[in-house]
Amino acid sequence: RLDDEPDLALLLSVEANRIADSAAARSVLRTALVSHPRLLTHLWGHTDRISSVAFSPDGKTLASAGNDNTIRLWDVANARPLGAALTGHRDNVLSVAFSPDGRLLASAGSDRTILLWDLTGLPSLAARLSAGTESVRSVAFSSDGRKLASSGGRSILLWDMATVLDESPSSAALPALSLSGHEDIVTSVAFSPDGSVVASGGNDGMIFLWDAESGESLGPPLAGHSGWVRSVAFSPDNELLASAAEDGTILLWDLHPAPVLQETLQGHTSSVRNLTFSQQPHPLNGRPLLASSSTDGTIILWDTAAGKPLMPPLTGHGDWVRSVAFSPDGKLLASAGHDQAVIFWDVTGRERDALLLGSPLDADLEKVHSIAYSPDGQMLASGNEDWTVILWDVARREPLGPPMEGHTERVRSVAFSPDGEMLASGGDDRTIILWDVARRVPLGPPLTGHTESVQSVAFSPDGQMLASGSNDGTIILWDIDASSGGTAANLRQGRPFVGRLGAVQAVTFGPDGLLLAAAGETKRVRIWDLAAALDAGNSPPLVATLDGHEDVVFGVDISPDGVMLASGSWDRTVRLWEVASGERLRTPLRGHSESVQDVAFSPDDRLLASGSWDETIRLWFLPEGESLGPPLAGHTGSVRSVAFSPDGQTLASAGDDGMILLWDVDPESWQARACRRVNRNLSQEEWQRFFGEQRYRVTCPELPAGE
Repeated sequence: RLDDEPDLALLLSVEANRIADSAAARSVLRTALVSHPRLLTHLWGHTDRISSVAFSPDGKTLASAGNDNTIRLWDVANARPLGAALTGHRDNVLSVAFSPDGRLLASAGSDRTILLWDLTGLPSLAARLSAGTESVRSVAFSSDGRKLASSGGRSILLWDMATVLDESPSSAALPALSLSGHEDIVTSVAFSPDGSVVASGGNDGMIFLWDAESGESLGPPLAGHSGWVRSVAFSPDNELLASAAEDGTILLWDLHPAPVLQETLQGHTSSVRNLTFSQQPHPLNGRPLLASSSTDGTIILWDTAAGKPLMPPLTGHGDWVRSVAFSPDGKLLASAGHDQAVIFWDVTGRERDALLLGSPLDADLEKVHSIAYSPDGQMLASGNEDWTVILWDVARREPLGPPMEGHTERVRSVAFSPDGEMLASGGDDRTIILWDVARRVPLGPPLTGHTESVQSVAFSPDGQMLASGSNDGTIILWDIDASSGGTAANLRQGRPFVGRLGAVQAVTFGPDGLLLAAAGETKRVRIWDLAAALDAGNSPPLVATLDGHEDVVFGVDISPDGVMLASGSWDRTVRLWEVASGERLRTPLRGHSESVQDVAFSPDDRLLASGSWDETIRLWFLPEGESLGPPLAGHTGSVRSVAFSPDGQTLASAGDDGMILLWDVDPESWQARACRRVNRNLSQEEWQRFFGEQRYRVTCPELPAGE
């Protein structure tokens, strides 16, 4: 149901998660959320097909018109109706258009009338125009608001708005300039951006251009379609006219110096019903887009200069898409059709994963090798390719001051102390720096002892010890005298011990501080017992060696409850181990297509995140060892590091693209997102269909119950 009924799929997914917190339920919800990444929300209110949508000039209001004989006004920001439906038409409403100043709304329909609504206060009827003996299929205002064009039967009427508004709302037929030339029903009218030309398309397959002042035809009709012309639209620079037809094609006409067919756009599989140009350039190509809607249920956004779609078709409607409209700033697209839904789409920039939280934390870095959350979750630290460490304000998404400098080569690893007052960083310069977080300065000179790059640093849970692992094959345990502020003078280096792991890539403590785990190039993970006090001449006893990976192990983490250990390797797998016995808990977790660089447990032990050179992050549901739907995709370079926030609701990731991304990984938030997108509840009939005799309940409590 994801393609033709995404709203129903999301509601059923939310119900599945309420019934059971399982890998399958979470995966279905995640898959539903990411299946239509540009779909923002639905608007529900019409009880029959919707024929037309239009944004107000300020972009704050959307109007929709339908076969339920009503017009509805919507608050765009809140996706909520603005008052009751406007009633006045006695048959299907086929078209709506705002005046350029936003003070009037014109609506037209099968009852052969045009209604003008005064929107300066509560909407009220300003005028009723009789348009002859045929349905009025299209209305459009000129850019200066002085004229209104309407199509009815085989003619186009041009109305003088000053004359119209001087009459009473109940006036009968008013004089209008009639433009005749089509041999069949006129389906669409549009003014050029400067208001000097009117274009019309009809069931005769022809497009006419008319002088808006005199009503004279500007040359012979444009012929090129093999079926009824359903829509015409001018580009904002007045260089192009686009026309769409029943034959499924869109024609682009170069208007200057004389109209000539420039391009045929083909992408829809059936009739194209509506066209609209954005008024602003799109970030991806620097030009306004053309949007088309079709009876094939899709919307296509076209790069008219390239003659091809700018992105994959937008899918989500369950039936024909009759109308599309861009917001004035070009950031939103509204669509509507036979499924009685209006949908808002995000058409800005590149496609985003639905779980990506806002824009990246980006300080114009080349690469980020490591990230860590502060214990209170308010800061992130990043260790960077440019030899710096940056502290980030998570809420404000910006650095807390300039980069911290002290290393003389790239920084490979960062870690906060448990009290959040210190930060440790290690790098390719073979040193470790302890930083005073509040003052953002080093606590003394760098710590030396390793003879090659420091790949990983980790504090013990009590903050009294720091472990460091290096490409020199050793692990050093550093004692920290917390009572004297952890200055360098009060650090004692225990004797380095050889981990027999080759180059040590990762170190981590168990939650009680009594175990230390490390991994490296020998394909192994090793665990040592730190319970006994370390003597300068003794190494901690080895308690387990975990063998199973087929290549270098880059990431290792012990679960917050101390029961499991996770490891990620160049062999593209994630493996889970029981800490107490050193036994594998299940078959390897597979899904990444390249090396796994880092792994991290969520605070509640239910999720594991893995970041990979394949530029993705995967979420694994640990009770079942299953991947939660598609990977998190947003990076454009290898993912080097992943870290959960202390509350477990957010995941941070960083890598070779120099960006830090924040992800929503809270299942309750996923459900709330689904409800906001669907903007309705299961109806009684839907509940009965899928849940039988069970008592009906509201899936989205913040929304009204379904009828």
